[in-house]
Amino acid sequence: MTSDAPATVTGLVVLTVDSESYALTTVDLAVDMAASLKSRIQGLFIEDEDLVRAADLPFTREITFPSAQERTTDASMMRRSLRTMGAQFKQYLETRAQASQVQWSYDYIQGRNLKVGLVANPNVIYTIMGQAIYRRPQSTHHHRPRKLLLIENHSPHLYNALEVVVRSFGDEPVEVVRIKNNNGNTKIDAIRQYSSLAEKRNLTILELQHLQLHKIIADSSIVFDYAIVSRHEPLDSLNQICTQLRCPIILVS
Repeated sequence: MTSDAPATVTGLVVLTVDSESYALTTVDLAVDMAASLKSRIQGLFIEDEDLVRAADLPFTREITFPSAQERTTDASMMRRSLRTMGAQFKQYLETRAQASQVQWSYDYIQGRNLKVGLVANPNVIYTIMGQAIYRRPQSTHHHRPRKLLLIENHSPHLYNALEVVVRSFGDEPVEVVRIKNNNGNTKIDAIRQYSSLAEKRNLTILELQHLQLHKIIADSSIVFDYAIVSRHEPLDSLNQICTQLRCPIILVS
């Protein structure tokens, strides 16, 4: 199912979410990414097979919110609940894509978000993996800057992704932790090649070597809003990044 959109379309943006990671802001960002490339977007709602299997165990109970009442559940009930959530995701994706004149499609699949998101496809420019987001309690007198993790490794669309994410924050202060690729040839000025980034007075950049990456992602005191990661990052490193970070991850081809 697709919307009316301009005829010139290149590449694909894929958004993967499940019941834990579906968030309207992630859909908004994915549509903005597709619009920035004049590409189409595919939304994938993933029926978590582990969650469905757990629902069928005899000791599993569902705690309703906000009443905190307990009720039994099973695999069929869980699937109905997930399909309802998938339909909500599809409706919001359709609304946002049509408003931005972006071609869109939707699929409901079974699997695991991590496994689906890491599947490489040469036609996909961005894969945006929704993650269960860690929300740190905020003081009413202090709002932390937005924090982005940028991991370079020869991806030509990396800085366009950064530009779109930074733009989504408006005038809020943004800190970018930039992990340089191993050959060390990239320069910090590359971030400023995009006019909207060059004009940002609220953007600060911290450069780190690649060998510091795993220390950064293992530090639970550092909370990122998004991670922008090259698909050329080694698979074991991608797995560790996706497992340890509690924020949406943008994989860039």
